[in-house]
Amino acid sequence: FLMRQTGFMVFVLLLAPTDAAAQDSLAVLRQAVFDHPKDGGAWVRLGYAYLAVDSLTQAEDAFQKAEGHVKSSRVYNGLGLVLSKKDRRFARKAFRMFRKALQIDPMSLETQMSIARTHVFCRESATLGSAWGNLYSIWRARLSIQVSIC
Repeated sequence: FLMRQTGFMVFVLLLAPTDAAAQDSLAVLRQAVFDHPKDGGAWVRLGYAYLAVDSLTQAEDAFQKAEGHVKSSRVYNGLGLVLSKKDRRFARKAFRMFRKALQIDPMSLETQMSIARTHVFCRESATLGSAWGNLYSIWRARLSIQVSIC
């Protein structure tokens, strides 16, 4: 996937885990949350691992458990992704979760990308342009911060 904006090229590589690798990752992460049930970060990672294999019920459960242990935009982004993958009828609830994520981290590229993807999935072309615009603005702001640090 290639996106070109005002002379900059951004490459996004989408990787699908193999079944064996996904199962190995899930086993390690399940053990991590078993050993450390109050580690919100481990629950978040487990939620994203379940999302990668489309185990939406387990992903939702992991993100809900993470919510009780960590205040992270990734928790609400994950819950939004679960809702958006379930069915278009859940899009409104998904966008609510994405807004919660942005309240925690307004500069979250991950959440802005999830919002744009959900607009595409729901075929909401009227608001898709603003979603991509928001994503690009945040990306540019982060790029200028990184350039000034160097």
